Amino acid sequence: MANYFRDNPDLQLHMDRADWAGVVPFLEDEFRTGDEGGPADLAEARELHAAVLEMVGDLAGDTIAPDAAEVDRQGARLVDGRVHWAEPTQRQWKALGEAGLLGFCIERRFGGQNLPVTLYTASVELVSRACASLMNLYALQGCGETLQNFGDEALKARFVPGIASGETTCCMSLSEPDAGSALGSVRTRAVPVDEAKGLWRLHGTKVFSTNGGGDLLLVLARSEDGTNDARGLSLFAVPRSPQVVVSKLEEKLGMHGSPTALVNLDGAEGWLVGERRRGLTTYVMSLIHGARLEVAAQAVGISQAALVATVRYVHERRQFGRAIGDFAPVRQQVLEMELRIQAGRNLVYAAAEVVDRLRGLTRMLDKHPDDARAAAWRDEHRRLVEVEDVLTPLTKYAATEWANEACYRALQLHGGYGYCREYGVERLFRDVRVTNLYEGTSEIQVGGIVGLLVGGSLDDVVAEVTRDVGSDPADAEARARLDAGIAATREACASLAARAADKALVQLRARALADMTADVVAGARFLAHAPHDPRKRLVAHAFLAEAALRWPQRLATIVGGDRTAIDAFPALVAPYRG
Repeated sequence: MANYFRDNPDLQLHMDRADWAGVVPFLEDEFRTGDEGGPADLAEARELHAAVLEMVGDLAGDTIAPDAAEVDRQGARLVDGRVHWAEPTQRQWKALGEAGLLGFCIERRFGGQNLPVTLYTASVELVSRACASLMNLYALQGCGETLQNFGDEALKARFVPGIASGETTCCMSLSEPDAGSALGSVRTRAVPVDEAKGLWRLHGTKVFSTNGGGDLLLVLARSEDGTNDARGLSLFAVPRSPQVVVSKLEEKLGMHGSPTALVNLDGAEGWLVGERRRGLTTYVMSLIHGARLEVAAQAVGISQAALVATVRYVHERRQFGRAIGDFAPVRQQVLEMELRIQAGRNLVYAAAEVVDRLRGLTRMLDKHPDDARAAAWRDEHRRLVEVEDVLTPLTKYAATEWANEACYRALQLHGGYGYCREYGVERLFRDVRVTNLYEGTSEIQVGGIVGLLVGGSLDDVVAEVTRDVGSDPADAEARARLDAGIAATREACASLAARAADKALVQLRARALADMTADVVAGARFLAHAPHDPRKRLVAHAFLAEAALRWPQRLATIVGGDRTAIDAFPALVAPYRG
């Protein structure tokens, strides 16, 4: 029997070393939630965590993974206006619901488990390793969290329990033909029917709607006449009805089991979520931030599947009388896969812990605003918001890019067999490709954080990710390399800050700065874990040795100020314009 948690020592290390003591007490109101089924203390909570991860690992390895190829083959279908999941997907969804895993972070009063985001993120990685398409459906429970966090009590009671049980499937319906990444340009209209009850009617067309045939759509729409920017947008919970018409499923490179739909809203009734005008700036941005972390974990899970398949293949495949895993170039490529995957995992769980601490602080401030510690909680909350604003998009960028690299190497090391469906890595190669596209492309991620890093957020990020890096003599050389990398990244920020007026140049070097910062975060987490696992120490030292070569190169690129891509662009592309 396969258990995808038990066979992954690196993920186990992350779960063992997570700052549960700084997270769980606040999520459980300092263990005053016993009357609703909460744990009595941290030890009991950790026992529950271990049982949940064991269960998800079993489901992923034994129930979900064996059907992944068939899900890819069948795909989702649109028949007479109704979306149908692949038959194995339906079985998998039922198994997840029966296990209580579809309300992972939802409060217990709505039928959820009230578990930490860090634990949920690990479950996303495990499900993604088994079947990436299923993760896209599994992670839509984030829609339930959005309703829980921002909806009124009537809206929560109407929809959240069904989401937590799996009876209600959800859909994110945000983008439009002319408003993909620029969601502030959304044109779908919302017209009030009964404002006292929060009832509206929606008219418009949505594209790239994940699970567009779901029972409940979260729709971003323009509620304020005469507006054309984000300030006129609100969020609506729209139940499936005859006025919600799925007219097309996209034919995609990968993720065949996850229906991506074009949805027409022809006067569909919807319920206002929260307050008017805050649809994009508050509610959707919260939803998207959560989705970006989930996609990063998805990418890590897919690349972990590729690594496992590759290690087995190079051990079994023989050429010239030897296993190909005996050849040094092959070993180097496998090592680079391992480095990239573990580095991505470092970022994912560093970001997840910050999100959990923010959730805990928010709950304590809501429940105990007059507590003697409230002022300190608010200060810490403000600091962590700045850190999370960088870490989440940075993680989405770096983890997905590195996962794409790992899956490319997996296919390469399988040779011609990798190009054939029988071996499965071509499916992983296709599925991982979208992770650095949806929920904001890599360019969107780095373009959004460069200003924050240049403006001073780097120091807060460094302080956060190095807070438990020790001074073990065995890691002295690696720590010196990390310190040099931090210094180089600070110099890069200073260089761009000095040229902040040249906005095009700053954006041109956003990727290089993000790469430097991602190496800092990943390297710091490697060193924090190195004393606790000899294998992790080996990988940590190898990663930092490589990163030590990259930091000066990227710094030179940033400081150099080359503008060829900006200034010479018209001449370069002129022959292709026709």
